[in-house]
Amino acid sequence: MKKLYLILALLIVAAALGGCSLLGIGGQEPETEPSSIINGTTTGNIINYGFGVQYGDELIFTYTGEGVYPVGSIVRSNPETGQNSMVLEEGGLYMSIVGDTLYYCTPQGVYKTALVDPRPSLVLDKNVAQLQIANDNMFYIEDGAIDSSTIDGDPRGFSRIENASWLNVYEQNLYYVNTQDGYIYSANTDGTDAKVFLEQSVSMLQIDNGNAYFIDSVTGYIHSIPSGTKEVQTVVEFACSGFNVNSNNLYYTRNINGIGTCCLSRPNGSDEEILSDFGDSDWHIVSMWNDGAIIVRIEDLPGL
Repeated sequence: MKKLYLILALLIVAAALGGCSLLGIGGQEPETEPSSIINGTTTGNIINYGFGVQYGDELIFTYTGEGVYPVGSIVRSNPETGQNSMVLEEGGLYMSIVGDTLYYCTPQGVYKTALVDPRPSLVLDKNVAQLQIANDNMFYIEDGAIDSSTIDGDPRGFSRIENASWLNVYEQNLYYVNTQDGYIYSANTDGTDAKVFLEQSVSMLQIDNGNAYFIDSVTGYIHSIPSGTKEVQTVVEFACSGFNVNSNNLYYTRNINGIGTCCLSRPNGSDEEILSDFGDSDWHIVSMWNDGAIIVRIEDLPGL
């Protein structure tokens, strides 16, 4: 009954928030906290542009709808109670939460603000993307290279990694795609000892709980490499344009009868469900938590 109530509550919130779709997901209760939450940062920041982050029982996300809050504002929502409120009228993307402090990125730089009595302050005067926070350090992409600062924006001993995209921070390693050869690389969290992790051209990468998921650049299929191995397994044998994954679910977009369609399956690709289609859109931004997700079209984000 608790599961049913959660799903109904999510649908009610979806109706209230207009352009954002919130979907409750069935299945078993997770045995542990979802691994997509690492030091307050969703690994999905890479895939969903930091569109949303979990804060306790609440979601904090960038609003892309119309008529309820200003487009581009940051909204706080409780899926179970349906209570919503605006955190900031002008927010940003690539959000992370550390303690009770929200970090987010704008073209002017990285800002932080307390969630109680929000008053944004500039932390890093750089236009960066794919911000992730781990071990009191910020990792990000700047001008096509991985760089790092302290959580206060101060310089730290870090060897800048050129030609990088799809940054993932997991435990004591960085994982990324080299934009010159398309291969997956790994490096230490100080930027040293960069080396090939998988000699195969990929177009998207996400590390979840030590498992690597990626899209093959040639076929478009989603593959996985289980933690501690180099064994490549096929997860979705269809050409996909985007995905997001946690310990419970895999969301991805693929073309079905000429229509870009958002699908859900288990992380191994089983039990596929068709969730929604958005006409001509072929990529959906997905922010995930225990048993649900927020889904928007990527077209709704430019300019935010």
